[in-house]
Amino acid sequence: MEYRLQKLVSNSNLSADVLDAVKAGRKIETIKLLRSTPGIDLKEAKQQVDAHIAGPPEPGPVKTFNGGDLLFKLVLFMPAVHPVYRFLS
Repeated sequence: MEYRLQKLVSNSNLSADVLDAVKAGRKIETIKLLRSTPGIDLKEAKQQVDAHIAGPPEPGPVKTFNGGDLLFKLVLFMPAVHPVYRFLS
C-alpha cells in the first residue's frame, strides 16, 4: 500500500504534510490533508487516493476483427434470407 500511495506524490505538487502521510502509508490522514487543498472535496480526495492505491487498470483482452467469422455467418444465413428478399421484392 505504501508504494502505491507514493505514486500520488509523483503526479502533483503537494504540501510536506501530505507527502509525509503518503510516504508513511496513512490513507485516512492523506485524504484529510488533500481536503485542505482548495477545490478538492472529500469525495474527490478519496477517489484520488483510492485510484493510486489500486494502481493502473489491468488491460483487458484485445478483441480483433475475425473476417472468417463474418464470412461464416453470411454463408450460414444467406439461404434463409435470400428467398424472403426475393419474395418481398
